[in-house]
Amino acid sequence: MSNEFSSSASWNKAAVAGFVMAAVTIAMELLKGWSGTAGGFLGVLLNLLVSIAKIVVCVILFRNLMGRFAFGFSGVTYPRLQHYGLKLALFSSLLCAAFALYQAIQMDPEEIRSAVEASSWQFGSILDSNTEAAIEQLFPKLPAITFFFMFGYCFLWGWSLSTLFARGFAQVRDPFDDTFGGDDQSIDNQ
Repeated sequence: MSNEFSSSASWNKAAVAGFVMAAVTIAMELLKGWSGTAGGFLGVLLNLLVSIAKIVVCVILFRNLMGRFAFGFSGVTYPRLQHYGLKLALFSSLLCAAFALYQAIQMDPEEIRSAVEASSWQFGSILDSNTEAAIEQLFPKLPAITFFFMFGYCFLWGWSLSTLFARGFAQVRDPFDDTFGGDDQSIDNQ
């Protein structure tokens, strides 16, 4: 059964689909974190495999959610479907960024410092005292940086996918159809 398209239905469906998309993304991110606890080469390999699986699962899910919306409503055109995809990306990105913010807030500051010191030791000849001081000043801003970076990262993925998949699902208007704006005139009839 196909319903008539409306803006409110688009926002409602995008919010629900964004929640589903974010839940799957967060679940895959948690799985990625748990796979990294294996340690050694196995942990690195599992982490890589889960990262690849996360991207593949999220792309397929995004495509299915857009297709479900496109075939669930009549009158869905390319711009409407692309805007729906952007709304879905917006909601999903906000939830994923909020989760990343939560994780950044829950991190132990000493654990972050030890990781930065290990990096500094590895790149010791490159970093001067000014760079190390600038890195020290970033610690309090890390949750905000994490939130905005994750939001931008997820939204860019969603924007790219909505633009890509909208073309495949939507009814694309023929540029040669209805040449003179809706009346039945044609060049031959003039």
